Parts: sequence; structure tokens; C-alpha cells
Amino acid sequence: MAQEIFRDGDASDAYANQRALYLSFFHLASNGEVNFKAFITSYSETFSSEYNMEHVFGRNDPIATFKHTARRISVSWSVPAASLQEAKTNLGRCNRLAQFMYPGYSGRTAGTLSKPPLMKIRFANLIKNSIRGPDPGARVSGLLAAVNAISINPSFDDSSGFFDEGVGRIYPKVITINCDFTALHEHDLGWGPNTGFNSAELQNFPFGQANTPRVKNSPTNDIAAAANAGQNLSPDAAVASMNATEAERANEESERAFGETEITILGDAGFEEDLESAINILEGIDPYIGGN
Repeated sequence: MAQEIFRDGDASDAYANQRALYLSFFHLASNGEVNFKAFITSYSETFSSEYNMEHVFGRNDPIATFKHTARRISVSWSVPAASLQEAKTNLGRCNRLAQFMYPGYSGRTAGTLSKPPLMKIRFANLIKNSIRGPDPGARVSGLLAAVNAISINPSFDDSSGFFDEGVGRIYPKVITINCDFTALHEHDLGWGPNTGFNSAELQNFPFGQANTPRVKNSPTNDIAAAANAGQNLSPDAAVASMNATEAERANEESERAFGETEITILGDAGFEEDLESAINILEGIDPYIGGN
């Protein structure tokens, strides 16, 4: 049964609930959660590797020492309101998201920082913790994130405008939110024997539910395949097995091609007679006059 997150009566509420198409934010410091219907307007992910470049005398290219790979995500979405009540609810959600940008403190005063404003974020199969299961909420399966910036932009366009409830109270009909954050993964990243992207739980990282192609001629991938088949091959044995399989496949293809060519040539009428005649001529024998 679909989880009922939105209850404003709009047709988009039922769609978001049934399809679990919403952006979910869980704030670790406050243990609070807020959700937005996924009217996504833009989405991008950037994977950037950083190296320490050391230039040495007599070498044109620097010596590159790998430091880390960072994953940064930017997402923008619209928050429309079909009624005054929904506009009030939307503004309340924006209030909560803005509050999530602040840390947690211990004691009665804000003098001792106890928890940073880290969040978990979830959106369908695109933003998720790769090892936390299918729950669509950020609390359970969200991607841990250090949120760099959130911008909340009420629309002042004449075509949208505001709901006016009285003196000094207006509620935007459309709000645009932009969120930029750096992913903080809670699992291994990289390639290793039966670990990282060669493990069953991370083979579809980062977007999940996709048909990921096999990495050809990858020893670690072959090790994983062997382990899954119960063969327990060592790295050297896995590579040897892979090479033998590739060689066998190449031989089969070569034999098949040669066989087809042989059948075509031998099917040519008079081929054997012509071949024998050519050989005799090369040896200085004329088959038609019987002399040297």
C-alpha cells in the first residue's frame, strides 16, 4: 500500500503518494523530516576526482597522486499550490527545510554545538543510499549529504502571484527551490575483489535499478562472477579462466569462418582439376601434350 505523504486533495497528491515520486529530506540533528512533490525542473550530478600534482625537474608531466573522488548533486524543483491551504502547507515545508540548514546544540543555550546539519536525501532511484533497501523515505534509505546551499524563491510573476489572506499575510502560489549538496557515502566506493562495485549490492551504484554492462576483461569482475558461481577462484585463476574462455570463443569463430569459406570454394565446379593443372604447369609439365 502506498504511503500517504500528501493530503491536500490535489490530484498530484495521489500520484506522488502512489508512485513514491517525492523529494524527502531527513535532518539528523533534529530527527525531523519534510517532503516535497517531485515537480523537478533540473537535475545534475558531478563526479570530480582530485589529484595532488607534483612537478619535478626534468619531467614535463607532473606526478599525479590521487586524493579523492567527490560526488556533487544539484536539483531544482517547483512547489505549486492549487489552494490557499496548500500554499500555507508549502510555505511551512519551506520553513522546515530552511531550519534543517542549522546544527543541533546541547543544553538550553546555543553555545555548545553537538550535531552538524547533515541530512539524508531521497528521490526515487536517483538519490538514495545504495545499501538501504526500497523504502522511499529519506529517514530509512536516504543518501547522507552535506548540503552546501538551499535557495527558496517565491514567484512574483503576474501569472502566478500570491494568495492574499489579509493584512500582511501572503502565500506564494509557486515556489522554486534549488538544493546543492555533496554526497557522503556510507559504503565502499571503488573496485575490489567482491567489494565495492563488484559486490551485488553496489553493482547498480549510483542510480540503481539499471542494466549495468559487464566490464570486459576485468579480473576483479571475473573474480566476482566466479565467486557467485561457487568456484572460489583465486585472482590468477580467475584471469586464466577468463583468457581461456576468450581464446576458446575466438577459435570457434575462426573455425566457423574457415568452414564456410572451404564449403564455398569446394563447391566450385572443376576446382580440383584446375588446381592439379596449375600445379603441373608450375612443375614444367604440360598435361595436354604430355611433354616436358
